[in-house]
Amino acid sequence: MYQTLNGFFKSWEFEANCTQKLLNTLTDESLKQEITSENWTLGRVAWHMVTAIRIITSNTSLTFDAPTKDYSVPTRLYKEINYKKRDITK
Repeated sequence: MYQTLNGFFKSWEFEANCTQKLLNTLTDESLKQEITSENWTLGRVAWHMVTAIRIITSNTSLTFDAPTKDYSVPTRLYKEINYKKRDITK
């Protein structure tokens, strides 16, 4: 539980930077990689991370600029898969 918005923003910055480092290692080819045929591809996991934040923050007073649909996973890397530059506002 966060005591202040500043505490949240510090945590968000740390987590966003870590997530962005991970996303930066992906390539267009790696987006298609499956762990098994019954699991999501790396691209699906990455896109889920980008789109899920809207749902996660929907029960707060924060708004978050993120895609509204999590299907039609991009097959190429786009700037949408960029956590660090997302804008969170109160």
